[in-house]
Amino acid sequence: MDSPACRLRNATNRRNGSMKRLSWLVCIFCLFFVFSCSSGGSGSPGDGDTSDGDEIPPDADLSDGDGDAVEGEEDSPLADPCNPNPCTEEHRSFCTIDGKGGYICVCDEDYRDYGDRICKPAFPCQDETECAGAHRECLNANGAPLCGLCLAGYHEVNHVCEADVACEPTTCSGRGACDDAGGIPTCACETGYVGDHCEDCDAAAGWHWNAAGDACTQDPCDPNLCATMEHRVCEPATGACLCELTFCDIGGACVAAGASDPEHGCQYCNPLNDPSQWSLRGADYECRPTGGSCDRAEFCDGTGADCPADEKFGPEEECRAAAAICDAAEVCDGEHNDCPADVLSTQACQDGDPCTARDRCDGLGAGAEHCAGEVYDCHDHGVCNDYDDVCTCDPTWGGDYCDRCAEGFHDVEGQCITDGFVPIAAGSFWMGSPEDEPGNIAWEEARHYVVLTRPFEVMTHEATQAEYETLIGFNTSCHGPLGEPYGVGECGPDCPVEGVNWYDALFYANELSLGHGIQPCYVFENVQCFGSDAVPGVDPWECYDPALEFTGIKRADVSLVGVDSVYECEGYRLPTEAEWEYATRAGTETALYSGPLTSLHPLDPPDPNLDRIGWFVQNAVADYGGVSDCKSIFGEGVTCGPHPVGLKEPNAWGLYDTIGNVWELVWDPYQRQYDLTTPEDPAIDPFGADYWDVVRRGGAFDSMANYCRSASRGGVHFDPSSSYCNQGFRLVRTLTGR
Repeated sequence: MDSPACRLRNATNRRNGSMKRLSWLVCIFCLFFVFSCSSGGSGSPGDGDTSDGDEIPPDADLSDGDGDAVEGEEDSPLADPCNPNPCTEEHRSFCTIDGKGGYICVCDEDYRDYGDRICKPAFPCQDETECAGAHRECLNANGAPLCGLCLAGYHEVNHVCEADVACEPTTCSGRGACDDAGGIPTCACETGYVGDHCEDCDAAAGWHWNAAGDACTQDPCDPNLCATMEHRVCEPATGACLCELTFCDIGGACVAAGASDPEHGCQYCNPLNDPSQWSLRGADYECRPTGGSCDRAEFCDGTGADCPADEKFGPEEECRAAAAICDAAEVCDGEHNDCPADVLSTQACQDGDPCTARDRCDGLGAGAEHCAGEVYDCHDHGVCNDYDDVCTCDPTWGGDYCDRCAEGFHDVEGQCITDGFVPIAAGSFWMGSPEDEPGNIAWEEARHYVVLTRPFEVMTHEATQAEYETLIGFNTSCHGPLGEPYGVGECGPDCPVEGVNWYDALFYANELSLGHGIQPCYVFENVQCFGSDAVPGVDPWECYDPALEFTGIKRADVSLVGVDSVYECEGYRLPTEAEWEYATRAGTETALYSGPLTSLHPLDPPDPNLDRIGWFVQNAVADYGGVSDCKSIFGEGVTCGPHPVGLKEPNAWGLYDTIGNVWELVWDPYQRQYDLTTPEDPAIDPFGADYWDVVRRGGAFDSMANYCRSASRGGVHFDPSSSYCNQGFRLVRTLTGR
């Protein structure tokens, strides 16, 4: 069984388990001391003696049944003083032996003696509801409950505990900082807001609600009282309603920029000039528009506010243009705003047909069907020109209606052929020579079949010194005027031009084309001249300056103008090898167009077939002093040279000197061996190799007989810049067939 002290301690612990054990031990000691002092010393159980220092609980009652101390009986030490229980006081019914045969009455469990020898509740707040209902702390006041401070989560308001209130997102209306220390939220409002919950604008500081009603502002233009006023805006500093920047404030109304004064036509609103009054119009402003096609528009003079007086157009003004080709134009009469009535034309017109002349309206209607003229024809050699009622003819044709050849051309069976040229029909032939032909060089004259698909015209003779000098401006021939200082005689203007290279011949061809109004065949690029240090890229004409020691084109890149094949060129050009041999043979297959070649040795008598058609080493004695020494044939002091063209017999197609006199340059580059074509698989419009070593044909005044054959290619080929005193050219031009 627990001692009263232990029961007291346990009861106390049940009351307040959070108190430290040491505090209760101190309390028990104090109670023990008090009751020990009041016991009056030692004694038997009968008299309540509590001597010898035995411990008596502070809540023990040492009285007998009447409240007096109990006396023990010495002769009965085993008697139980607590049986029967002598402790009958309310809430003090627990009896305990004191160790000396006496007893002590102790307060019941959950009761205690607070020093006034009355057992009162040890836990008066345990079932107390008043303090709890008031949200206050319950305190033990000597066994009686006492309501103290407000509980946690509550605060004192007028002696009442009210629940603490926490800050909410809406406490300060979203316009301030909330502080809920002490359980009462308080708001620190943002600038411009006042009130417990920042719910009002700070009117004293000039703040007011905006137009949306959701924020305070000091903006005098929010809300904007000017919004309902047309063309007015709120002035931010004062809130005044002013006209927009592009308006003038005149007479209390907002007038748009550019708007005219309704009372004075030469005044208008110009806010950039003065936004508070009318400004003057400039002198170019139309203040009164035209009232009709014959009424003048009036303009301000730049100095007055009013528009000038109205004026009309006179007869100098066309008021109605011709609506159609045969509608006459009308003019104003100087009196009326409107144009006079429409009238029809009987004047000259253009009916839209370029091939009619002297077109005129019939006065019966305005449309093109009332314009007609006399039909004329360009004869398929030009196009009609509606402006001067004549034809624009093809380059080789002339006359108002292209019914005759142009100057420098002659008619051959309906074709205009260049003067000094003959037409050659398209055709086919065996090119080259058979191996048994005397003088044949098999490796470069292999016989093969060629087809030429385009007709062409060719010079009847080699280009002469006179022709070259007329077109180019001077004569470069060795046997010309420039040859005399070098001991070479002058052959004459009708002799073939020589001393030229391949570039010179092409340039001459281009200039001849331009002279006849024909598209040239060649394009020269990166031109470099003889006798000049100029970098490539000069105009070809610069290479023919007589001041140069050596004239002519030394180097150039040459291409065709707008075509892929030389046969398609419009202008004059050098013939291809195939064209040259085709024209020279004139339908023959013998070594010469005059027949076979029977004599080849230079010391034999000249071959008669060759002697009658060409100048070569056995007959070209030059009594004027040629460049070639012919002494091995004719003796000492005899020279050979070119002769005037056209002195020997022509071939069947009218060509002179294709054999002998001077070598003739051709267009296509040298190809060592021909392709061995046949009539079943011919070479069509052939072109040479793809590198530019040039070829020359026909032999010259200093050539042996075997080099004067129709098939001979000279056995050599040259750089395009090479020029020789026995080298010339003749030109051809593709015919269109019209």
